[in-house]
Amino acid sequence: MPTGALAAISATLLGALLVAGLSGCVRFNIVGDVKAATPDPTALPSAEAPLWNHAAEVYAESTCPTNAVREELYSALATNDALQIAPVAARGSREFNLAADKFLADPTIWPTEISDDIHLLGETSVQLSASWGKVSEATDLDAMNAIMFPDAQKPFEAANRIRGAFGQHVVEIPACGDLTPQ
Repeated sequence: MPTGALAAISATLLGALLVAGLSGCVRFNIVGDVKAATPDPTALPSAEAPLWNHAAEVYAESTCPTNAVREELYSALATNDALQIAPVAARGSREFNLAADKFLADPTIWPTEISDDIHLLGETSVQLSASWGKVSEATDLDAMNAIMFPDAQKPFEAANRIRGAFGQHVVEIPACGDLTPQ
């Protein structure tokens, strides 16, 4: 079992990774005890439907890779072996960097209703990329334990609001397996 900061990372990893699973692509229908919003089948699509649909696709493209690396990170952290943690942390860093790029690259693709929350996810993804990058460069567990990670609560709440907004606009976030590789 990891100790120190790595134990804290293990304990809060789900929340931190939600930032960029940050949220939804594995259809976080249940995250802890929080259920994601389900689109109302009786609601009529709005004139903004194309914007919301495109945003849902980009959101999934941003979150699916970070969700995929999450399980690898859990397994690596459980080994308590710096040599196994470092390469997975490097992949995590890359995936969060790519997610940040997608979240922050073009603010006009995000509906106004979720743009502030998307920006928060992007900024947190930048921080997570940097933190995991430092973990990947650390040579031992003590050095890894000294690395700070961003708070997970605010991005988790933002991700819940984003998924709720997609549901209110009758937009389902694509499943990761339904995405076309970029």
